[in-house]
Formats: sequence, structure tokens, C-alpha cells
Amino acid sequence: MEPLKLGLIGLGNMGTAIAERLLDAGYELVVYNRTPGKADALSARGAAVAKASADLVDQVDVVITSLSDDEALEAVAASVVAAARPGTARGGAPGGGAVGRVLGRAMASAGHPGQRPASALVGGRAGVDEGPTLRGLRPRAQGRGYGINKRTSHITVIVSDGGAGRAAAPERLASVASIFVSRVDTAVDKQLDTLGGAAAPALRGIIAIANAKAIYQRFRSRFDGAEFAALRARGVRVQRVLWGSTGTKDPAYSDVLYVEQLIGADTVNTLPPATLDAFMDHGRVEDTLPQALDVSQRQLAQLAQLGIDIDAVCQQLQEAGVKSFADAYEKLLEALEQKRAALRAN
Repeated sequence: MEPLKLGLIGLGNMGTAIAERLLDAGYELVVYNRTPGKADALSARGAAVAKASADLVDQVDVVITSLSDDEALEAVAASVVAAARPGTARGGAPGGGAVGRVLGRAMASAGHPGQRPASALVGGRAGVDEGPTLRGLRPRAQGRGYGINKRTSHITVIVSDGGAGRAAAPERLASVASIFVSRVDTAVDKQLDTLGGAAAPALRGIIAIANAKAIYQRFRSRFDGAEFAALRARGVRVQRVLWGSTGTKDPAYSDVLYVEQLIGADTVNTLPPATLDAFMDHGRVEDTLPQALDVSQRQLAQLAQLGIDIDAVCQQLQEAGVKSFADAYEKLLEALEQKRAALRAN
């Protein structure tokens, strides 16, 4: 497979740091900034400099933007989307609700109202990790071809499907979209417990599954439909849904709740050992995800009527999850650095 050719729009402190890491990792890089002088140092290191954002898009397989705010993103989004090749996928980092809206408007203006940014894949619900990653890119955490820095929510990526087209064996490509599950109930239950009345207690312990079923519906619609048809015909596999956080947190609930209710085609469940043992002992295997979808929709509607915003809950969980993983990774790197320093000293 040929190496990816990358494009980066926005050369502030963050964008420049990403560009330097990509060059260090050996990627062929094209950059663009509205103030041309900011590209000089990167040009001296071997990066090509585009004259305009649309010119950059025409040269590369992956476009990464690192911009300071929605206004800056809006300024380049239309030209980027208009220049992108058919079949292009678009993604956003955490905080990507604004990213998704900006790219969505640009896509609609470009005549692609049926396509949605990847950051909107789950309708704003739950966390998403999309692979593969770009080696050498480590501002805090990694996702689908971009680094996530805790101080910015305006890093986005636009990925052409040319990568799958160049693959000698596209049927061997595999990726997942990771979704938090039990944590949703933990967070929602806390809010329900503060409410009075009879409606709130009735929703305890069921919203995570309802939310997961809504995500699975979106997944099936996206990958079973015309948008993915061309890639499917070339042997590219769907990006499967991966259920994470599936151990039961509340002892009042079934110890296999987040296993039995999340069984369906093209899914992965990362079971904790205790949950796996429980399921092997007394779990039931049944194709449950496509069942009772109307019930799940009513439950989510009832939650909204009580004033609880499921999108806000899941956005908070996503941000907290990314921070937790990033902090753990940083601690690992610090420990390795300390060990290396100690070995050198000896």
C-alpha cells in the first residue's frame, strides 16, 4: 500500500506542532495557512506549501485542520468539501458537535445534504474512537487520523476513500467505533435520582441500552445503504460498533444486562472478566439489538421530557474518557522516561 499523503490547514501553535510530528514520522505533507509566512519553517523541513485550501485538498489523501474557532473553520470548510472526491469520509474530534455542524452545512451547500460528518455518526451520542491512527502523531490521544489536544475542540479530519482504493487487499482492513454503555446509565441515573415524580424512577437502568439501540440503527442505516455501497463492492468491511464499559456498575441490575441486550451483527463487546464469567454461566444468546426499537425511542423521548439531555451526558462522558486515557498514557510515557534516565545514569 502506498503511504498516505497528508494535508494540514491551520499553522498556529497546535497545527505547527502536529505538522512537525508528521514530518518527523516521515509523512509526505502539504500545508496551508492564511498567513503564508507561518509555513516557511515547515517548507524548509520538506513540507509542500499550497496556495489555497482547495489546492491542498486536490493533492492529498487526508486533510487535517487545526483552527482556532468555528468562524475559522467555516472559512475553509466550504472549499475543502467542494474539492473533496466522491466517497470522502469526514470526522471530528471531541467537542466535534460544532465541527459536525460546520462541515454539515458545507456539505449541504456543496450539494451533498445526505452525507453526514463522521462526528455525527452516533447523533452526538457516546464516545467514538475511529482507526486507523497516524503513527508519530501524539498530542494527547489518537483517533481517526488526528491528534486530540485537551485545549482545543477544533481539530478535524477529512479522509478520502482513496486509502481503501489503494489497498491491495481491502477486505483485510478493519476498524471499530467504540461506544460507552454502562457509564451512560450511571450518569443518567444520578440525574434521575434528583427528580421527583413517578416517571424518573421508571427510566433508571434502561437509557444506556436505548441509546445503544439508537446508535446501532444509525450504524445499520449508514453501512447498509447507498453511501457505503461502492466500498462494500470493493470488499471493504463495515466499521463495526464496539460496546465498551459493559460491566454492570449498579448491583440492582442484571450482571449480564449490557451483554444480553447488545447482541447483533457486526458488533464487538469488550467484556470484563467477571461479566464474561457471568454470561458464560447464565447469559442468553439472542439477536436483541434490532428488537423493541420503538420502545427505546419512547424511552429517550421520555428522558428528554424530563429535561435530561442525553447528547450532553454522552459528550461529557466522551471528554472525560479521552482525558482519562490520555492522562494514563502520559503517565506511562513519564515512567518510561524516568526509567530510561535511570538506566543512562547507571
